[in-house]
Amino acid sequence: MIIRRLAALAALGSATLAACGRADQALPFDSGSLEPVTRTIPAAGGTVSTPAGASVQLPAGAVPAGTAVTLTPAPAQAPATGTAAYAYAFQLQPAGLALSTPASVDLRVDAAAPNAWLASVVVATPSGIVENGAGSVDLNSGLLRGEIGALGTVTAVVPEASAIVRAQPLGAAIRAASPATAAALTGPATRALRGDCGAPGRRCTGLAVEVSERLLSLVDTAAVLYPRISGQITINGLSASGSLTALTPLRVRLGARTTATTLHSRIVATATPQTVVTETDGRITLTNVRVLGQSGRDQGETTATLTVEYQGAQAWIRLEHQFDAVVEGGTRQPVTVAARVPLVRVQ
Repeated sequence: MIIRRLAALAALGSATLAACGRADQALPFDSGSLEPVTRTIPAAGGTVSTPAGASVQLPAGAVPAGTAVTLTPAPAQAPATGTAAYAYAFQLQPAGLALSTPASVDLRVDAAAPNAWLASVVVATPSGIVENGAGSVDLNSGLLRGEIGALGTVTAVVPEASAIVRAQPLGAAIRAASPATAAALTGPATRALRGDCGAPGRRCTGLAVEVSERLLSLVDTAAVLYPRISGQITINGLSASGSLTALTPLRVRLGARTTATTLHSRIVATATPQTVVTETDGRITLTNVRVLGQSGRDQGETTATLTVEYQGAQAWIRLEHQFDAVVEGGTRQPVTVAARVPLVRVQ
């Protein structure tokens, strides 16, 4: 599957993080008071911060006007799905309150910790754990910047190994689809292809990611954090319906090894009325699939033929994503990202 995005992503060669911005932020952090901090948030939004190492910027309308938000530092507990990147976690109350607009969060991290450049924002709410790999890390100041969509206990976490997919050079990790054969289908036909991985305890085992040599030459290293595959394509004879979504935030560490940022990526493959399904033993082909690639406000759409290979209930689909990245000086360079995505085959 090929996606051509129309515009560039964040400038790779000049990514920086501001240490402070608004007058009511207690930044830079100095590991000071561990006392709770409460702010009443007006309709225009506001900031709740503590010198112990956290600042939450709530935009206008994120919470009902007059909501009292309390931020309390607490010793970080060992996360079940990773390693705490700082000594404290931060309890945001009222816990479980969903935000109508995501809030920006700045968290202190231990820049000397192993893999600190992979640190991500994790929120524990009454309804479960929410992981977000789409953050940025300034290793000079020890600052992680990310987003949250609900209030709860916020922790800077280096993801567990199963939630990290290291990017390999293009052509190194994903084999090309085997040549099509005319082998007749001998078992039950496929009824659906389902994406169902990424959550804690259900990681995307078998996911492989490759990036072009050009991208690797622009950065020190790259990895996908907390990838998620969801949705379902239902097959009914020669036709199909439904869609699959792949979220693959690509964290890149810049050449100086002092800054890491994220290239956001969302790919949606949707079957159309024109989609035709062909299945032989171990292989499914779907034609005329609408494919949408998004990164921030940028997006591109195309029509593609998708090939799925399977063994029993395990299936894989190869997705290829082409776009331009803006590098230092404002020049655009073509970049390719390919992924071998695991799916569940329903018979």
